[in-house]
Amino acid sequence: MKFTWLRRQLQSLCHSLGVHVCAGEGALTVPVISRFVSDSCNPFRVVVEDLVRKGLIKTVVQIGANDGSTIDPLAAILAKYELSGLLVEPNPAAAEKLRIKYANRTSISVNQVAIAEQDGSASLWVPNSRTEDGGEKNGLSLIASLNRNLTRQHVKNVDIPLLEVHVSTLTLQSLLKSVGWSSADLLVIDIEGMDDVVLLQLNPGLCPLVVQFEHTHISSVRLDAARRHLRSLGYSFIVSEYDCLCVAGRVLGEIDNNR
Repeated sequence: MKFTWLRRQLQSLCHSLGVHVCAGEGALTVPVISRFVSDSCNPFRVVVEDLVRKGLIKTVVQIGANDGSTIDPLAAILAKYELSGLLVEPNPAAAEKLRIKYANRTSISVNQVAIAEQDGSASLWVPNSRTEDGGEKNGLSLIASLNRNLTRQHVKNVDIPLLEVHVSTLTLQSLLKSVGWSSADLLVIDIEGMDDVVLLQLNPGLCPLVVQFEHTHISSVRLDAARRHLRSLGYSFIVSEYDCLCVAGRVLGEIDNNR
């Protein structure tokens, strides 16, 4: 099936923003563009909504779902469409906010685990967000990472201690197996520098139509390795200031670069 309309939309969008979209060997040299200023020129929204309307995206996995509202690329999609979703968030405070938000959505489940290289347990580092009077420092309860150094980078005030929270871990395959899925149509990842751990678990049998991940906290060596892996699975990339949108070749085909 040729997704001519979607290709035209992305070509027009990328041309207007001066974006170079690559597949194959060029995928590792996609230049970074600035954050998109509105949903109407957001490649994630353009691609995902088109595929949802075509009935091709029905299942969603979001790893690092946070509270479901703060800088969440999926929030508007889930509000607008009835999709089946697995929302993964190991931070207890954020996971509780997710459960409250989607309490009435039976097709969406909240999974308070971390996705890692193997099933087991790990240390999640979160800032102590409690004040002396029992209140909460604004926004701090939503910051967390399996990488202690990255949590500290977000919490620059050294007077705020970091707390070690022991969390359960699953591989991506184990997570999907727990609900009887073998794959998903859409995968969104934002786990503070550990996104590549999930990306490297993708394979020809576990290959979502669309993948978006945050690239800003991943080292260049690890990022290149992740992109090479994605390229081997046939993905094309659109890279923004913070995120990398990956579209499977079986959906989009090659995007002609008509700059």
